[in-house]
Order: sequence, then C-alpha cells, then structure tokens
Amino acid sequence: MAGPLRVDEVVFAKNNVQIMMKNEPNSMVDGYLTIKKRVRSAGRMCSPPCSPPPSLTAHWIPNEKLARSIHSDGGYTFTVDLGKMRSLRLFYDNDKAKGQLVIASRENHFKVLHFPHGGLTQLLAVLQEWSLCSEQIGKPGKEKETDGHMRTFIIQQVALTDEQYHPEEGMFVRLAIDTWQAFHDSNGAVLNSSLIRRIVFFAGVDDAARPLVWPFLFGFYSFNSTREERLIVYRSKEEEFKEIERERISFLSECNEPSIRQVLRKLECDVLRTDRSSPFYSGEGNPNVECLRELLLNYTVYDKEMSYTQGMSDLLSPILSVLQDKVISFWCFTELMKKSQFLSSPKQAISAHLVMLRELIRLLLPEFYHHLALSSESMELVFCHRWFLLFFKREFNESDLLTLWECLWSGHLTEHFHLFIALAIIGVYGYDVLERRLPADEMLMHFTEQAKSMSSSLVLNHARGFLHQLSQYKLLPCSLESLVKQSKIWEDSERPSLVCSQQCEHTKATLVV
Repeated sequence: MAGPLRVDEVVFAKNNVQIMMKNEPNSMVDGYLTIKKRVRSAGRMCSPPCSPPPSLTAHWIPNEKLARSIHSDGGYTFTVDLGKMRSLRLFYDNDKAKGQLVIASRENHFKVLHFPHGGLTQLLAVLQEWSLCSEQIGKPGKEKETDGHMRTFIIQQVALTDEQYHPEEGMFVRLAIDTWQAFHDSNGAVLNSSLIRRIVFFAGVDDAARPLVWPFLFGFYSFNSTREERLIVYRSKEEEFKEIERERISFLSECNEPSIRQVLRKLECDVLRTDRSSPFYSGEGNPNVECLRELLLNYTVYDKEMSYTQGMSDLLSPILSVLQDKVISFWCFTELMKKSQFLSSPKQAISAHLVMLRELIRLLLPEFYHHLALSSESMELVFCHRWFLLFFKREFNESDLLTLWECLWSGHLTEHFHLFIALAIIGVYGYDVLERRLPADEMLMHFTEQAKSMSSSLVLNHARGFLHQLSQYKLLPCSLESLVKQSKIWEDSERPSLVCSQQCEHTKATLVV
C-alpha cells in the first residue's frame, strides 16, 4: 500500500484581519489570514468517505511584513493548528459578515482575530464543512440566548496516529453501480461477495447503488442467487407480504383489546414525528408517512409476540427511504429485527454488550476507563444505551448514518462492530469528559448534546483502527469470548488466548510488541 499522501489547500484567505498586540493593548495591527487544509490520504484510491479527516492550520502575518517580504526574524506572526484547539467562536456585529473569531486552546489561552471588513460568512462555511469540529447548538431553551450573534464550534480530539489507522484504510472507493454490476456473472449471481463486503466496510456505497446493494446486505437476496432465482424470491415474499396485509386489516378491524390499542396509539404517534425533516417524509399528507405506518402495523401482525416497540419507526424509516419498495423494505426490516437483540430484550442484551464495551475501553482507552472507575454509576455507561437501541440513529445526520449502517451490515471482520463504533465515539468526542471530570449525569448530557453533529468518517476511521489494534493482542479477557469467536480479524494469525479471573472485566491483557 502506498504511504500517506499530504496535500495542502488554501480554503480561506482574507486581508486586513486585525490582531491586538500584547505589548500595545490599544494597538490593532492589520494582517493577512490564510487557513490551509491538509488532506491525509492513506492510499491512492482513498475517497472522501473513508479518508482520514483533514487538518486546518491558520497563519496570520502583518500586512507590513507581507509587503516587505520579510522572512527573517523580527515582526510578529501567528500560526496555529486549529485541530489542537478546544473551540472556535464567531462573534458577529450587526453586519453578520463582520465580527471576531476567538480561538481557545485546551490550556485556556485565547487569541482574538477581528474582521472589521467582513469575511466571517466565508469562514463559517469552512468550519461547517470541517469534520473535526461540531457546532454547539446550546442547551434546550437557551438556543437563542445569544440572539444569533455567536456561533461556537467544538474541536474534536483525534487520538490516532498514522500507524494506528487500519492498514487497509483508504484502499477502496465507494461501491458505485458500474462496479456493482461488474461483479455479476452472466446469470446475475454476485461474484466474490467477500470483496463486496470488504469494500462496503471500508468505503460504503454510492447513493444510487444502495437500492441494489442493501437487499443483499440485509439477507433478502443471497449473493450467489441468479436473476431468475431473485425474481422467484421476490414474488414469493410479495405474496407472503400481501397475506400479512390482509391479516393486519382483519385483525385491527376486530381488535378491541385495550393493551393492543395502546400499542397502536403509540405507533401512530411515533410515526408522525419520525424523520419529518427528511424530504422523503416531509409535508402534510405525505404518502411515505402512511407507508411507514402500514409497514409497522404489518410487523405487529407478523411478530405478535414482539409487536411494536418504541424505536422501530426510527430503524425502518431509513430502510424505506433508501429502498422505496414496500415488500423489500418490510423483509429487510424483519431481518434487522432478527439480528437486533436490543429492542426485543433490551435490558439483557445491552447488559451483555456493555460488559464487552467496558473491557474494550479498559484495553484501548485506559484513561477514560480510569475516569469511569471513579463511580459505579459512570461504569453503567448509560450514555451508550440509546446508541445500541437505535444503532446510532440519533447521533448522525441522515447521510452519515447510511454510511455507518452499511459498515455495520457488511459483516466484514466482525459481527460486533457496533462496540467499536461506540468505542470510537468515546475516543473522539469524550475528551471534554476527561478534562472536565464529568460525573455520570453530565457525561450523559455531554454525549447527548453531540447528537446529529458527529462525523461518520471520523468515527469509522477510529473504529476500524481500534479493531486493528485489538487484533494485536495475544491475551484477552474471557468476557470478550463472544467477540473473539465471532470475529474474523485473526484469520491470518493465531487467535488470542482467553484468560479469566474472579472479575473478568479486570483481567489484564498483553499487547504484542
């Protein structure tokens, strides 16, 4: 694999940006500000969704020094790696293009840059596109407390070095329709399904190819099935779907049981507020909302024991919006429910997975583990519950979520990749938890406030990196037995030995040097 490539690109440039001199508190000096983006590519084929995140470096030089082309000592210049800062704040004057940029370091040092001649609008666009920072919206009820005159961006701490990325990071591009079709033989069977899963795991699927690829990832179609066999499968499942619909219509028209009626009312309420900001579900009288409702009602008849549980609408919604086929969407959803233990038996399933996650935190994020160990309440990892229940649905915007879900459903390397995604979220977005020593309740609030502002590319890069790091261990605690047995990361090497003690979560592991 080719070594990391780095490309510098100027993404922002503005003259007459002012800085106040330390020794002259009443003196403002005009200067030229540039912000350069450095893109790191792990290989020649790396595409944006799988690329490690870019860094931004700000450089300010006085106009006088710039004009004289002075490159020797003397004169004040200012250079800072924005990725190593704590936060960036934009304060606006009445004219929204003018104001100040306040750069805060993690040591609580501040640098104020003044923009008396505009430029903040363009700077805002740069920050909003930068995956290493997320805009802080504010606490409920206080979103408008600054009356729109301030925007705050929190810089996420990136813990991985080049060596800690997965060795295959950046070797693949997103799976496009032409590539997908090239994997089919003359009868329509998909060749080399393991390579398909590998591509999806590392790079994802193009929007246009998702309706074709997802039915295979969810198991509706077999990869080795021919076109004719898939047509037979579809017609058979369509007839079964119609029978479920008829049963649902008959059942609901005759059912007067209070408990069932209560479940149905909950379903109706959930559907009406699920993803209504998405273009696919927005607007009054949208038929897609009614379709979502009917599919969930069908499921209550299909699986009477489980019926409807809060959260199902969140999981079915993206599937329907991508596939846009009632029959395939319904059966892919049923496959997802078979794989998911979290909605059917949430307490037992989450408890088992939290045991494994705590071990992974202890091994791969020891500093965070030590903070958790200060409180038994913190060790409950309450902030992770929603992540597992909804497969991170509330943590990412729609586009990022689809890429993350594809990585999960690919089944490449491990069936427990959700644990590494959770680990990566903690590693990327948990820096302030450590620095501010947040207790359990504030920890929950901290991660909740990150909702919809997380970057899937950043998280997935870290998650795959953590997965690779785990593969270097010779000994692992027995509490990770399920993960070890159901993972393929040791296929080319000897599986680690499992060791136990009275407290399995505190078993020590030895790292291969």
